[in-house]
Amino acid sequence: MKSFFRNIGYYFSEVITIFKLNKNSSILSILSLALIFFIALLTVSGWLFSMKFSDALKDEAELSVYYEETLNEYSLDTLIEQISQTEGVDQVNRVSADEAAKQMAIVLGEEAKILDQFDKNPFVPYLALEIDLEKIDSIIQDIDNLDHITYIRDNQDVLSKISNLSKVIGAIGLMMSLAVIFATFIITSHIIREGVHAHANQINTLQLLGAPDSFINTPFYLEGIGISMISGMIAIVLFIIFSMQASKLGADLLPFMSQVNLHSNSVMISIIMFALVTFMGGIASAFGLKMVVQK
Repeated sequence: MKSFFRNIGYYFSEVITIFKLNKNSSILSILSLALIFFIALLTVSGWLFSMKFSDALKDEAELSVYYEETLNEYSLDTLIEQISQTEGVDQVNRVSADEAAKQMAIVLGEEAKILDQFDKNPFVPYLALEIDLEKIDSIIQDIDNLDHITYIRDNQDVLSKISNLSKVIGAIGLMMSLAVIFATFIITSHIIREGVHAHANQINTLQLLGAPDSFINTPFYLEGIGISMISGMIAIVLFIIFSMQASKLGADLLPFMSQVNLHSNSVMISIIMFALVTFMGGIASAFGLKMVVQK
C-alpha cells in the first residue's frame, strides 16, 4: 500500500498515456458503457417504481358502492350501518353527487370543461369504503348480498395488471443487470488488452529491469476502473435529470403519487449502480490482464 501511494503520480500519468494512445476506442467505450448503464438504471428504477406504485394504489384502495337513489335517509343509514359491520371494512364515507363531480374534475384536469356540457350533474351519490385489501373478495361478496345495492366498483383489475407489470419489469431489470455485467467485462477487458499490446515494449523493458507485476499492472487496473466510473457518472447524471423531470410529471398527473419519493429512489439506485460498475471495472481489468498473460 505504501508503494502504491509512493508511485501514485506515475500510475496516473501512465493511465493518461494509455488513454491517449487508445483515445478514440476509449471514448467510444465510455459512451457505450454509459448508454448501457443508463438503460439499466431506467429499467431497475422502472421496476422499483412499479412496485411502489402498486403499493401506493393499495394504500388508496377503496370500494365504491352504489345504491338505489330512491332510498330515504333512514334506509340509507341502516345500509351504512350494515356495511360498517362487514369484516374488513374500516370506514364508510358518503359521497354526494356534487362531490363525485368535483373528484372527476380533479382527475380530468384541463379536460374537466367537458362536464359543463351536461345540463345536469351526470354523477350519482355513492359510498366510499376504506377496506383491508386482503379481504376484498369476501367484502364484495358480503356487501353484494345486502339489499338496495346496485353496483360495486373496485380496482382489483388495475392492481393485478400493475402487479404483473412489476414482475415483467423486474425480469427485464435482472436481464439488464446481467447485460451490464457482461458488457462491462467485454468492453473494459478489450480496452485493457489494447492498452497492454500498445505498451508491449515498455512492459518488456520494465520486466527486464525487475519491476514486479503489481507495479506494471496497476495503471491498467486504474484505467479500467476509471472508464467504468466515468461511464457510470455520465449515466447517473442523465438518469437523475430524467428522474427529476419524471417526478414532476408524475406529481402533476397523479397527485397521490407524492407517496412515492422518486428522487430518493434515484439517489439510492445511482449509488448502488455506481458501486457495482466500479467494482466490475476492476474485475474486468483483472480479467483482461489475465487473458493477455495467458496468450
